[in-house]
Amino acid sequence: MGFYSRQIFSRFMDRGLGSETHASYRREALAEARGDVLEIGFGTGLNLGCYPPAVSSLTAIDSEPMLEKRVRGRIEAAPMPVERLTLDAGGALPFEADRFDTVVSTWTLCSIAELESALRGIRRVLKPEGRFLFMEHGKSDRPVAALLQEILN
Repeated sequence: MGFYSRQIFSRFMDRGLGSETHASYRREALAEARGDVLEIGFGTGLNLGCYPPAVSSLTAIDSEPMLEKRVRGRIEAAPMPVERLTLDAGGALPFEADRFDTVVSTWTLCSIAELESALRGIRRVLKPEGRFLFMEHGKSDRPVAALLQEILN
């Protein structure tokens, strides 16, 4: 990722997805999170305030850190310990099998080039009784909106 992704797009994403409406969607999607959680596509940390008390720790991973100062403040205010990691160029999750009680991905799967591989990795690190909680938008059936989605992705 370059300057645009780190500084411009990340601010656009933080503002656009940081509304109270989006927070209510996040709280609903994350209501079943518990135990040791892996969040894929941490972005600017907007999910942090939406996790329930049943989450004991959060490991956050992303392809590149965004808005460092803002994210650091969100992590410091988080009610659980947060470990933040950057995904290596190979894209493989650097965790042992059956490691996490919950894996979370909100509005991120659409941007992963090798989705099947990513889903296999999620399955590998998720405990057999674990939960994969995700939220995604669909592709619009309106051509102009669909094109805009592709450009933003």
